[in-house]
Amino acid sequence: MSKLIYLGKGSVITDAANKGYVDGAVANSGSGSYVSKAGDSMTGPLMLSGEKTDIQRGVYDRLLNAVIAVVVSLAIAMRDHFGFK
Repeated sequence: MSKLIYLGKGSVITDAANKGYVDGAVANSGSGSYVSKAGDSMTGPLMLSGEKTDIQRGVYDRLLNAVIAVVVSLAIAMRDHFGFK
């Protein structure tokens, strides 16, 4: 097995890193922004991947859903009123 020696911090994403640098980089990972597998609590909004962050887009989606609901309700009411089968 070969061993790399005299590695620095690295300046490019593909550079190797020495153990001291990695140990220092992950030393505070227990207090970072993550959710513990054993359970955790959080404050603030939870943003999920794929969730719409554009407010205007969310308003249009809600409006479209409301229009679809009204059209479906109207179709059901007409069927019941006129006796369509």
